Amino acid sequence: MDLHSGGTSLHYQPCALIRDSGTRELVGRQFAALRAFGGEFAYVTSGENQGAERTFAAAAHRCGVVCVTTELGGGASISHDGAALARAGVARVLHHAGILMAVPTAGAAKLKLMTVENGDSYVLAPDAGVFEPAVSLGATVERGEVAGRLWFPDTPWRKPEVLRFANGGHVICQRAVAWTRRGDCLLQVLALYEKQVPF
Repeated sequence: MDLHSGGTSLHYQPCALIRDSGTRELVGRQFAALRAFGGEFAYVTSGENQGAERTFAAAAHRCGVVCVTTELGGGASISHDGAALARAGVARVLHHAGILMAVPTAGAAKLKLMTVENGDSYVLAPDAGVFEPAVSLGATVERGEVAGRLWFPDTPWRKPEVLRFANGGHVICQRAVAWTRRGDCLLQVLALYEKQVPF
């Protein structure tokens, strides 16, 4: 289990992530561990759109080892919800694996499975400036909807740039720091994961 968050730059809704690639047996074990971890949302990825082969999860995948990754908040802070999900989720996965004998509290009855649709699921800063979001974390947005505005205090005569969502979906993360550099992730949306799953 890889327990982390959005670091200093991003706030995430607490959720778990798995890769859905590999053998049928490994994918089934991945989804079983994901279900055991629980929570309200789960984030399923092929790996290509989440760090490619450079991640802890990718290394585990190459070795045929089940790996559950998390996003448990961010903004260089600890959220109550993120910490609670980490404690309960780890206990549930350890129980599922036969390591922890005590029966932990049950997870969510039904996970909402989400995925990154493509590269347009990210709103990136086109320039340096101050980002003002137009939506809240957890919102459901439509393609073309205003995501926010980028302001330019160093050139106050320059009009703010309006940024829009290229994909619709569920806003899973949002930039925690107003100041941005070109290329910074400002927002990310997830689509419903519609493949058949083994649970």
